Amino acid sequence: MKPTDILAIGDITTDAFIKLGKAEVHCDIGKENYKLCMDFGSKIPYESVEVVRAVGNSANASVSASRLGLSSSLLTYIGDDQNGKECLEELQKNNVDIEYVRTEAGMQTNYHYVLWYDVDRTILVKHETFTYNLGTITAPKWIYLSSLGENSLDFHVQIAEYLEKNPEVKLAFQPGTFQIKSGVQKLEKIYKRTEIFICNVEEAQLILGKKSRDLAVLLRDIAILGPKIVIITDGYNGAYAYDIRDDNSNSWFNFGYNSSTLHNKEYFLVDATFKLKNCSDLEAAYAKGRRDETIRHRLRRYPNLGTCGSFFRNFYESEVKLEVQNKKMIFVAYYLDKLGIKGELQVGDAKI
Repeated sequence: MKPTDILAIGDITTDAFIKLGKAEVHCDIGKENYKLCMDFGSKIPYESVEVVRAVGNSANASVSASRLGLSSSLLTYIGDDQNGKECLEELQKNNVDIEYVRTEAGMQTNYHYVLWYDVDRTILVKHETFTYNLGTITAPKWIYLSSLGENSLDFHVQIAEYLEKNPEVKLAFQPGTFQIKSGVQKLEKIYKRTEIFICNVEEAQLILGKKSRDLAVLLRDIAILGPKIVIITDGYNGAYAYDIRDDNSNSWFNFGYNSSTLHNKEYFLVDATFKLKNCSDLEAAYAKGRRDETIRHRLRRYPNLGTCGSFFRNFYESEVKLEVQNKKMIFVAYYLDKLGIKGELQVGDAKI
């Protein structure tokens, strides 16, 4: 029997995404320490709510791996409630092995609230105090370790000991809130054993106790703690990777949404020729991931039903004058008209 490709370890939860219509974001003079602000003691209107089962870093990783064609399993805890049953059903629907999903009697399955405003989200989290225990597991090729509750420190010791006894198992570590608060010293063996480490800029600052946002410094300082490959994300500015095994001035790179200047008002991308070069496995995997994420982002931002897609460039809001029910309409026909292009184009059922 082949070993499981990825065993994800971490808490599972249900997320209720609450899209806020009225709020404000404030920050310091230096554009740091952003705060989501709402009127205190008031009734705050919201636009919509969407409940998503079987999520959380580790659950997401196991589902994503399965959808990519890998064999994946999840070690997590749920309560004996309806929420837990529905999370279990969602995992099974996505072909995730649930052998290590453990139901604890008398407990509630984690349930988080995601306040979604503008392009970002603020999450209200509550981790239930499950009785964490690694138990007996069949060695996978990779372990993906992420967010766990505050009472999981001994559980991390068990994981570190397991990895020491099974050196062939590789570890990917994306620390959650408690794991970051615990500090590097308490999780020293986990950091040193990590093959791939993932966090965002703010989390890197907390882990290292630094205020600097210098990505080169943050990447290398995280790598000093033990991880061989460090990936730090920075929202819509993109993400950055560093491979300690290729330790030179060019061994870290970024791939972001807006790295190109082609979206400036003066330019249209009609055709392009790209120069090919050899790259590492890390660069290739990262570029593919960012490509897929960019496509997902654009499909979410622009309409793709009943139109031919709107991928000419990113138009400024002030340029789009057509509105339906107070919403900007960015149909291709409108763009073509703005460009002075006349005629008829049809793709499938979409006709302009």
